[in-house]
Amino acid sequence: ISLSQEERMNIQSMFNEMSLQKLEETYPDFPWLRYTNQLLSPFAAVNKSELVSLNAPSYFQNLLILLKNSPQRTIVNYIIWRIVASILQFFDDSSQQNPEKWKECMDFTKNRMGIALGFLYVNKYFDKAAKESAQKMTQNIKSNFDDLLKENKWMDSNTRIHAIKKSKTMKFSIGYPDELLDDKTVDAYYGDLSLEQDSFFENYQKLKIFGRKKAFGKLHQRVSKDWTSYAESTKINAEYLSEENSVYVPAGILQLSYYNESRSDSLNYGAMGFIIGHEISHAFDSKGRQYDADGNLVNWWDDDTGKMFRDKAQCFVKQFNGYHVPEVNMTINGVNTLAENIADNVGLKISYRAYLKHYKSISDKKTIPGVDFKNRQLFWLSFANTFCGVMTLPRLRNYLLTNEHAYFKQRVNGALSNILSFADDFDCPMDTPMNPKNKCEVW
Repeated sequence: ISLSQEERMNIQSMFNEMSLQKLEETYPDFPWLRYTNQLLSPFAAVNKSELVSLNAPSYFQNLLILLKNSPQRTIVNYIIWRIVASILQFFDDSSQQNPEKWKECMDFTKNRMGIALGFLYVNKYFDKAAKESAQKMTQNIKSNFDDLLKENKWMDSNTRIHAIKKSKTMKFSIGYPDELLDDKTVDAYYGDLSLEQDSFFENYQKLKIFGRKKAFGKLHQRVSKDWTSYAESTKINAEYLSEENSVYVPAGILQLSYYNESRSDSLNYGAMGFIIGHEISHAFDSKGRQYDADGNLVNWWDDDTGKMFRDKAQCFVKQFNGYHVPEVNMTINGVNTLAENIADNVGLKISYRAYLKHYKSISDKKTIPGVDFKNRQLFWLSFANTFCGVMTLPRLRNYLLTNEHAYFKQRVNGALSNILSFADDFDCPMDTPMNPKNKCEVW
């Protein structure tokens, strides 16, 4: 009954605002107000005039039909099982295949006390100089994206003005917020939390309540992102936040094999530079372009320019639909992976342009002893190396059905084959798989 990935591509159609009163009138078979207040209690409360957003009205219609046609015993059993499943990790080890105990404890701490763990990591292990150098790299890459917008030939002037404004107002959090270096600030954040020495499950419950209090306490408050939004610095994943028009690159990902100050810039720009460029580009991919400079879900595109974007994006859909994954005899879904494929293409392009400008400006042009590749070639190899991985066949099948990213090999080759500079640096003949005559390009 859930929407398909294709149906979720149009984010504006997923935003359906209504009051809780209207929700109860539209779907009268469920006590929405009572249910919502029970979820929020005791930290917040709402009344019937409260506005909510329904992401997928058809889902709720089908859900209520399903509930109506299901025996009450089945529904109760399902609810009980979901409760049990959520606390399986606290059962005897024979109930499941547990990871190593240290890893289990580390994952639990990272998920429940990410800010505290970030404080310890940044203060003890993270090289503070890496933050400054990564910020400079980010500025270089962002500048090259701005150049792409200015060079653009197919946008009308009004849409370009909005695009440039969105790019100029984009915010960045690189490494960690400065507040994370102050133990008093971190202690104050956890001031309401008191943990036990000898009860793991009780601590789990306390941390869950603590998290809910922090989250639900923000209801009816002015929306404002403070330092805590960017303080889980052990994350090994960068992200673009559409509603904030901001890029977050935590300290956890600013390390090998993505980034190291002492190694060749070609490797850093090819790996970490690509990742940063990829996240910047999400602001203008098939999903991110639906948000304006302030993170509002609003159409700021001229009709003809919007159609031009969709036509150009269709090239990527067709390209990736044609990629076969022989291990499981399946193909890439070009629609599901469209936003990521556009971000890969643009992110790689602007990172390479930034690297070339940076390379010209420095005197210490580091090389790798014993490696018979030019620095430009090392850039592309470093990019490809970020996707070195393997999956079991069942996981790969599920990945291709549900994930919004293409599989590793197709993702790398798909991005590289659309960039002429790659073909030039490796002398790929024209009209070959890695240098096709017709290349896909949006920006």
